[in-house]
Amino acid sequence: MAINFKNINQIKKYLPPKGKWTSIMKDDSIAIDKKILLNGLRYVYVSNMITEIKEDTSVRKLKIIPTGSKNLSSDIDIQVLLNLSMPVKQGFFSHVIDMITKHVKIADDIWGEFPNRLDVNYYPFGLFNFVSGRSRDHPRFDGLLISPTTKMCCWVPVLKNKDLAYDFLKVDTGRVNKKYKPNLKKFYELHKGNVQTSFFQLYNDYKNETLEIVEHNKHILNLTKYNEIGPEMYFSVGSIIFVVWYIQLGNKMNSDLIKYLSIPSYLENKILYERTGKDKYKYRMDISKKCTDKKMMKRLEID
Repeated sequence: MAINFKNINQIKKYLPPKGKWTSIMKDDSIAIDKKILLNGLRYVYVSNMITEIKEDTSVRKLKIIPTGSKNLSSDIDIQVLLNLSMPVKQGFFSHVIDMITKHVKIADDIWGEFPNRLDVNYYPFGLFNFVSGRSRDHPRFDGLLISPTTKMCCWVPVLKNKDLAYDFLKVDTGRVNKKYKPNLKKFYELHKGNVQTSFFQLYNDYKNETLEIVEHNKHILNLTKYNEIGPEMYFSVGSIIFVVWYIQLGNKMNSDLIKYLSIPSYLENKILYERTGKDKYKYRMDISKKCTDKKMMKRLEID
């Protein structure tokens, strides 16, 4: 049972009346013990939100997991994962998004611009999901990667030849220069439309292997099509898979995926490093560049 926050003002009183979470945590005039208390209260509130969303949807069909650093100034990323082993209808995806937006709206009413005030991002269904029980290999095994230890899985493009790779990367690298202009209401509405359709096509393909490779790759691209207006995240498929699945989670990928998906990862992290000067982007940029296929880079006219 979720915690009932009847005395939410007892938590809110510890927050300054204005300001984003990152600016609050970097404010030297606020005592460190107060910051630690705020961070703990933030995690309690977010944990309660996750419990309520699960209760409103389906515990067996979903995992809703917080990720990211425990540092005081770090955001909390909430990833919604679907159990691909469970039977679901397309309407289930809309229902889950409706429940996310419902609870974010409640949080907005309480905190005022909840994502900024507490720096919490909710990500609907996308590239990462999971399987349960005795999972079989995906029939087109290079279109879905499954971790043998965690049972977490990742949709990936099928890049069996240079032309398939070029067509996919031409679109994916073209996204990295977009400006981040968040509009969460519009983002979730678009996810209930053609993004949801693409996700359901990929879900059905896991069961039946009905998609042609070109269709499969288009649906993969569609999952991240609107990232520039959503919760803060990489814009390119390559960056998400290469950085999160390969570098951070330490999962294996075949050589074609590594040498091709590292290209948008290199380009996007390079741009982010130039914009922000943050060391984490330089680190990811350097690792990505070492893995890139230089002939494909030249074909794509990337320095």
